[in-house]
Amino acid sequence: MKDIIQLKDRRFKVMIPAEEIDRAVAAVAERINQDYAECETPIFLGVLNGSFMFFSDLIKKVDFNN
Repeated sequence: MKDIIQLKDRRFKVMIPAEEIDRAVAAVAERINQDYAECETPIFLGVLNGSFMFFSDLIKKVDFNN
């Protein structure tokens, strides 16, 4: 893992590794899968600016084959 990411002329320190974020998203998706296992397919709506990255990762991990 690189500790520094450079975008154009800016440098950023990695605070949370991508693997840790992915594990947290998977945990949220698993909880949704458990909570809605016996329900019809839920409707998801992302409302915050910038939420699309989290939202797309989450939707990929939610099981819609109930």
